[in-house]
Amino acid sequence: MTIIKVPAELAHEIDRLAGAKKRSAYAVDVLWKAVRRTRQREALRSSAGSWKSENHPELARGGAAYGRTEYLDDLVEQGHLLACRPVNFTEVYAGLRPGEEVHTQEFLDSLEFFTVTAGIATQAGLLRRDWRQKGHTLSYTDVTIAAVALGNGLALLTDNRKHFPMPELNLFPLPASPQ
Repeated sequence: MTIIKVPAELAHEIDRLAGAKKRSAYAVDVLWKAVRRTRQREALRSSAGSWKSENHPELARGGAAYGRTEYLDDLVEQGHLLACRPVNFTEVYAGLRPGEEVHTQEFLDSLEFFTVTAGIATQAGLLRRDWRQKGHTLSYTDVTIAAVALGNGLALLTDNRKHFPMPELNLFPLPASPQ
């Protein structure tokens, strides 16, 4: 254990926010978030451009060419933590080319990781059922991503808005591709 001295005014404010006898837990939580944000910013910067457009034609509409790296960096700077689900790892590794592994893994390791619980899986199944009844068949992958976001109160960054028609889902806009 390490002792960190803080000014009395700051300690008082932490006590007010966290409650009696919860100062250390609050401080540790705040510090971990700061460390994760710093790691994410480092990973974003070191991995920027590691996926080459000739290997990933699907990035012709987005990616670093349209300020996506800077956009994500700005979100982290504003205090947001970037996160993913197991299926995102699967999707990324399915499209990975030789030579992209190190920087990609560094970036993925910096992300907050949300798992699929029984409750999330149930919500995903119900979303798929309900939208299929409306005549809009969604993939298992997309309803699972949506259920994780909804179940954890997360915003979702995506270019595939048609895959996420749920009005209760908070979709963060991505920078638009130039016309």
